[in-house]
Amino acid sequence: DGTVAMAAALVLFIIPAEKGSSTPVIGWDVVQDLPWDIIFLLGGGYALSVGFQSSGLSAWVAQQLLTLDDASLGFLVGLSV
Repeated sequence: DGTVAMAAALVLFIIPAEKGSSTPVIGWDVVQDLPWDIIFLLGGGYALSVGFQSSGLSAWVAQQLLTLDDASLGFLVGLSV
């Protein structure tokens, strides 16, 4: 669940890196250097997959692809390229 991940990430901003230190495990400078484009790309892909599953689209596409069960391997390779 995303809530657990967000809570764990927020805790890393609070917990000190060393005993007796006031420096957190993760600082804002680390967050600014994250590859946000990749993070959003992965999050968008996850959101699409959940939407496809909940709407039944993935099951429908899988059902349509069953017609290719008897197709030759060369045809399937050519179709995928």
